[in-house]
Formats: sequence, C-alpha cells, structure tokens
Amino acid sequence: MDDVDVGAFGLAKGLLVNSSLTELHVGSNRLGDAGVSSIYATSFDNKKSVLATIHVKGNLHSSEGDTIVHAIVQSKALATQLREATPVVLDLSYVATDLGLRRFGADVLAEHFQRDGCDDALPTSTSTTTSNSNACEVLNLCRNGLGDDGARSIASLFLSNATITKLDLSCNGIGDVGAAALAAMLRVNKSLRAVNLRAAYGASSASSCVISEVGMLELSAAMQVNTGIQVLDLRDHCANPRVVTSWVHMLQHNTGLLKFNGGTPAAFLARHDHRRD
Repeated sequence: MDDVDVGAFGLAKGLLVNSSLTELHVGSNRLGDAGVSSIYATSFDNKKSVLATIHVKGNLHSSEGDTIVHAIVQSKALATQLREATPVVLDLSYVATDLGLRRFGADVLAEHFQRDGCDDALPTSTSTTTSNSNACEVLNLCRNGLGDDGARSIASLFLSNATITKLDLSCNGIGDVGAAALAAMLRVNKSLRAVNLRAAYGASSASSCVISEVGMLELSAAMQVNTGIQVLDLRDHCANPRVVTSWVHMLQHNTGLLKFNGGTPAAFLARHDHRRD
C-alpha cells in the first residue's frame, strides 16, 4: 500500500467523527484506490457528517476507485429520494455490476425501512408512489455488487419488514457469509413471496458460483421452515450432490414453495427420490 494512502486512512479516521466540515480538497495528492475509497466511505458511514463535496481530481485512483465514489454518490441520492417518496416498485437494478450501489445502497435501504417502521400494517394504496414507505412491495437490486456486507444489511431489513413481497438479489457477488445472514432472515420472515438469488446471467454464469456448499446448505435448511416464499431462484451457485439432496429435503418439508430453480439438470435431480414421506 502506498504511503500516501496510509495518510488518507488517517484522514478518514478524522472524518469518521467530524460533524462540521462541508467541503474537502484532496486533489493531486497521488492517492490510489484505497485512499480515495476510504475517504468517501468514511464520510458516508459518519451519519453526522455534513460533508457535501470531496475533490479528488488529479489523484492516481483507477476505475475501481471511481466505482466506489459513484456507489456512494448514488446511495446518498437514493437516501434523499426515499425521504421524499417510496415507490411501490423500487427498481434499483443496474445493467453492469461496476455501476452498482455496493453495500452503501444496502445500508441506506436498511436504515430507511427500519427507521420508518415497515413492520406496520400492509399497504392499502394502489398508487405507484407514496410518501409512506410501507407501500413498497417490490425491491430489485440486481447487479449492484452488494457482496456479503450488503447482503447482511438487506437481511436485517427483512427481519422486520412486512410489506415487500418480491426481492431480487441476483448477480451481487454474495458469498457464504451473506447467504448465512439471508438464511437466518428466511427462518423468520413471513411476508416475502419471491426471492431471486441467482449468481449471474449469460456467459458469466459458469464462473460466478460464489455461494459454496456451506452457504447453500444453510439456505436449504432455512427454506424447510419458511412459510411464505412461493418462488425461489438459486441458480449458478454450488449444486453438488449434498446440495441437491438438501433441496430434496427442502421440497419434502416446504409445501408452500410453488416454483424452485437450482439450475441443476433435470436428469441429475431425477436420480433422487422426491416422494414425500
């Protein structure tokens, strides 16, 4: 790591507790990705921060650093949007994962819905937009690069949310840690009806198996006791014999699941006994 980036980390620690700075100039300081990212991320994590502008032009950060900056800027814009109104269908999907909201967007969503008490009564309004966050019924976060940290934030959201019935977390680089958090949530959530955790779409699918056997077994175990989900997509993750067997047990115990896709050839599944006891 460059010495300049180490200095940026020191500055970031100061920003974590600062509540008065409104503008910061750190341009042309030879900061790399780590340095630029740490400054932006810390200003985001400090909920008392009033820092509105950070100038980083002329540093050495690459497109990855720009991606983090973009994610934080867009996440702050999302927070402002949600304070004004929350749509029934909240589509935050991206065409490319390098433009996603990362864990910052997930943090914004978790804070927004938890603060506004989305575990209250189900919505009755049929309008597409409302100032009442309880009206949100569909959340699409496809291709946002959430990772495990983002998945944990989303899982915490659904521990109390009772209005969102459809969740798309596909193509988000979620691994075993995120899968464990989601599994814990699925054991208690009763309002979700459709969940998409597919790893990837298109040609990238074969190389995007980020949830291993451990995570998949946790998800299967959680789905054995989940009483709400009717549609579940787990394609393109680990699907070894142990995982497939866990799906069989899941289908034997879960009578509410109407559509399940694990992305495993039907011929392979056919070798297992699907008859209920």
